[in-house]
Amino acid sequence: MTAFMSLLTGLLHAFLVVLAASGSLKLLRPQPTVDAMQAAKLLRPRQRRTAITAARAIGGVELALSVWSLWVGSPLALAAAALLFVAFNLFLDRLTRFDATASCGCLGSASGAPGVAHRLVNWMAVAVLSLASMAAVAGKALPTIVDTFAFGIETTLPYLVTVAVLAWLLAALPALSDLNVQNSKTGVA
Repeated sequence: MTAFMSLLTGLLHAFLVVLAASGSLKLLRPQPTVDAMQAAKLLRPRQRRTAITAARAIGGVELALSVWSLWVGSPLALAAAALLFVAFNLFLDRLTRFDATASCGCLGSASGAPGVAHRLVNWMAVAVLSLASMAAVAGKALPTIVDTFAFGIETTLPYLVTVAVLAWLLAALPALSDLNVQNSKTGVA
């Protein structure tokens, strides 16, 4: 495997872990996503039960696609996950149009208002997932997370730790970057 393919595999797994975490949080605590959908004017205020069901359904789809992609590496699942990230950016555009300060609801209560870094991370996910899907279609599928266990514990454990740290950084980057921009506007160091 080339260095580029190794890097792509690590990024792929990290984005899928972020997607799994996002889906899990929506299933467990849908209210931040409901609040974001209401701020984006996608729901009427009295549609609470429908909104919670919709937020959990979105979370279920995110979790299912990420697990399917991590374990099987299906080109269809990878392409569908890429489309989810496109939809996320379209949602962020709509949310910003109606309430630029509202939380996006992506990662539960830890989510912040959408910013440039958030959109860039989403577009990076689209690129990585699309490349992985095309590679799988071309018969050069990237290793799945299960495939990494064949390399032995001395290789797999550091790899999984690296993917976890990278996933955390990808999830935290938008909030940290956008917080920095907001602080520079207010003069806070």
